[in-house]
Amino acid sequence: MKRKFLISTIFIVSVLIFIASVVIKQEEKFKIQKMKEKEKHLITLKEKYQPYVKTLKNAKLYQKDGETYQEKGLLSTLWELSLEQDFIYDENTLYFPLKDLPYYISYQDIEPIENMTLVDQRYKNYIPFDYNIVTDNKTTFYQDNQVVLEISEGINLPLIINDDDYYYVEYANHLLGIKKDEAKQVEHHNSDLEKATAIATLNYHFFYNDTSEACNQSICIHTDLFKAHLDYLKNNNFYDMKMRDMELFVEGKINLPKKSVLITIDDGWLSDLGRQVLTEYKMHATMFLITLTYEMEWFENEYIEVHSHSDNLHYTGECSGGQGGPIRCLPREMILADLKTTREKLKQTTYFCYPFYEYNQYAVDLLKEAGFTMAFIGGGRKVKIGDNKMLLPRYAIQNYTSVNALANMVN
Repeated sequence: MKRKFLISTIFIVSVLIFIASVVIKQEEKFKIQKMKEKEKHLITLKEKYQPYVKTLKNAKLYQKDGETYQEKGLLSTLWELSLEQDFIYDENTLYFPLKDLPYYISYQDIEPIENMTLVDQRYKNYIPFDYNIVTDNKTTFYQDNQVVLEISEGINLPLIINDDDYYYVEYANHLLGIKKDEAKQVEHHNSDLEKATAIATLNYHFFYNDTSEACNQSICIHTDLFKAHLDYLKNNNFYDMKMRDMELFVEGKINLPKKSVLITIDDGWLSDLGRQVLTEYKMHATMFLITLTYEMEWFENEYIEVHSHSDNLHYTGECSGGQGGPIRCLPREMILADLKTTREKLKQTTYFCYPFYEYNQYAVDLLKEAGFTMAFIGGGRKVKIGDNKMLLPRYAIQNYTSVNALANMVN
């Protein structure tokens, strides 16, 4: 009996020792696994905690409340962000703080990028209206009519663009729209800067220098004179506008600084020297090209935008009066076909300038029918808010246009 009891005891003890050893091994294995998971987690955090990241999918935004994180919003896919770089993370970290937003984001929802894509921030040159845009407990932001950001908080921000269906404000270092039926305007003094009520559009044509092709027309400008003009504008802090700026200005949807100017160059012939100078000066301008002869790719760059001077309507003697530009009298189908062709060659531009500054109501109506929204003539005066967008005036620059004469135009 004692022998059986001893054997049973030994067996039970052996089993317990075996179980204990298994448990210890499992615990050690679990600890090793947890340690490896933490190491792997830290490696992942190190890889993802970079100055610049983008969202992998619609990413939730969080606010920290004590030791917990409360969901506060949603960002669209592929949104680029900056992370705060003084944040200290550890093996328990699940969220990173954002630099331009008062929120955190899950490390699982982002991936690092080398650099941020350049965002057009020319809106920073606009003068805000004396109104703020206010929302209550939720704000939805839009770009190109698509929701890009939602937050479960209200905002109170200066109005930058008062568009047809949206108020545009600056948020998260972006220009973002808020639907007008989802917000309200509240009077608020935002700036003491003097606003433009009229803006000069300068019209250049041909350029030459001491080594280039000779040019003896009055609209041929030596590059030295052109540089002197640009020096004046640059030294006096003029805002070098783009076409979209002008369209918004004429419509009364933005406020621009009093010192603003729009530079245009017509045709394409002997124009490349002007493009080179503008690029050297890092100043923006528009090339109005005759697209039958000149290609957009020859001129377009980060400073030069390219729009239409017709495809093949830039010749004389077709219509009565003036230089006889054909846009005033050719059959409707021929003009519309030309305008369709030039738009196709220029990424469906909606901006035009009339050949030889010549137009009539027939030409204006056909431009609108073809999809153009803004067109330029001559006229020798400034563009004013509320002007007819299809008949915007320009100053024709000549080889005798001195810097003082230019100053009188733009001031």
